[in-house]
Amino acid sequence: MEQGTPSTEERLAEAKQRLVAKRQELEAKKKLVDELFHEAKDGVVILAPDGSSVLNPIAIKMFQTPDEGEKDWENTWGFFNPLTGEKIPVQELGSMRVMRGEKAPGYEEMTVVSPRVNTIHIGSHYGPLPKGGAVSIFRDISERVHAEKDVESQNQVLTEKNEEHRHLIERLRAALDELATPVLRVAKGVLVVPIIGLVDTQRASLVAERLLSEIVRDKAHSVVVDVTGVEVLDTTTADHLARLARAVKLLGARCMVSGIQPAVAQTLVALGVQLEALAPQRNLASALAACLRQSNGAAKPAAPVEGVR
Repeated sequence: MEQGTPSTEERLAEAKQRLVAKRQELEAKKKLVDELFHEAKDGVVILAPDGSSVLNPIAIKMFQTPDEGEKDWENTWGFFNPLTGEKIPVQELGSMRVMRGEKAPGYEEMTVVSPRVNTIHIGSHYGPLPKGGAVSIFRDISERVHAEKDVESQNQVLTEKNEEHRHLIERLRAALDELATPVLRVAKGVLVVPIIGLVDTQRASLVAERLLSEIVRDKAHSVVVDVTGVEVLDTTTADHLARLARAVKLLGARCMVSGIQPAVAQTLVALGVQLEALAPQRNLASALAACLRQSNGAAKPAAPVEGVR
């Protein structure tokens, strides 16, 4: 043997030392893994390729399983979608899919029903193991799921209440519109529409719709639009009235406007608004008298309707 070359005994001794060091390293890693497995604050389940499982203490406590694990868990446990309640087949669980080499998101939430625990909601991170099998690390999310369901339930109640309030507001609006634009039958074939306040496009459309329907239903021949309660009658309002008069005429009825106030009359003259087509009358009594004359065919003025001046 050449000087300086290790002998066979020396090489064996050196290999034994390396082997001992590797074993010590592996023992240290195994101890660390065991500590992590047993001391983890989350549940841990290791699934073997043969379907057997190993649970850490947290998982055992969470599912109340025997220390050696649940041997027939694939048939005795139920897994469900926490949102829809739809059952998840065991083979479609993420941990089972990655164990078969399939791609999966790596996280899933599910509702678990086991023989010893009625229901528990868990969020699970999972992944494959190098030599087959899979590991799942999960925690109980039941409190969060229940809170979300409570919020969803409250939102549903609020949505239903909002819908009820919307319908109520619509009914109130319809009632207010009817009160704001009444169509009164004061005599056979004579309708009166008292208008108070401003007449915008929406209100004018509502007045026209109701009035024209009443003309057809009542077979009216005369319509009086009383604007005594209108303090401001501008070109837009006058245009709405003129359009209304033309629509009334197309139905074969006569339309008159009454109660134009002096200040309003001056404004209309200054604006150059022509209301002759509306057959203006001094007041409601004069307008009704004209309507009744036309209805009766009398030459002399008819007496005003009682209570109308």
